[in-house]
Amino acid sequence: MDGIAQTVGEFLVEATQAPQAERDCLLFTGFYSLSLHHSFGREIPGTPDGRRAGEAISENQSPVYGTDRQGPTALLKSVARLPFSRALLGGLNVTFARPIPTADLAALVSTYCQLGGLLVGFSFVTRETLRAAQQHPEHYRSLCVRLYGFSEYFVAISPEEQDELIARTRV
Repeated sequence: MDGIAQTVGEFLVEATQAPQAERDCLLFTGFYSLSLHHSFGREIPGTPDGRRAGEAISENQSPVYGTDRQGPTALLKSVARLPFSRALLGGLNVTFARPIPTADLAALVSTYCQLGGLLVGFSFVTRETLRAAQQHPEHYRSLCVRLYGFSEYFVAISPEEQDELIARTRV
């Protein structure tokens, strides 16, 4: 699957850069959907991975929720295969249910960058905490989460975005 993603990424870069030369304009390639993955998903038919027609696609290069079953090292190694050297944007969000030792986190980020990765952000939170924050936002005003490549206060995002974040948080 990594090879397919890499091939599609290269195709996207080529498709973006070809009109640039023809039209004397400046276009930037990015592997970054921001919050548009819901509207993109509404236009895409069902996919072989079980995603139904109209459902949101994964955000940015983050895996479809629940499919990254081989751990963070495998995830970062896969995403780093995208042609980031030819792209301007690309955010990957990774959520851990517990704090990770600083040395381990530094090693993950360093290796990801050495492999060609562009941007990765981390959240350390559980579903239980997120659900509690939905129920009692007054107690969780300072809870920050990764959202589309940036950090945001959980209680400040829409209920739809809160539900989505809970769905993509495994534990």
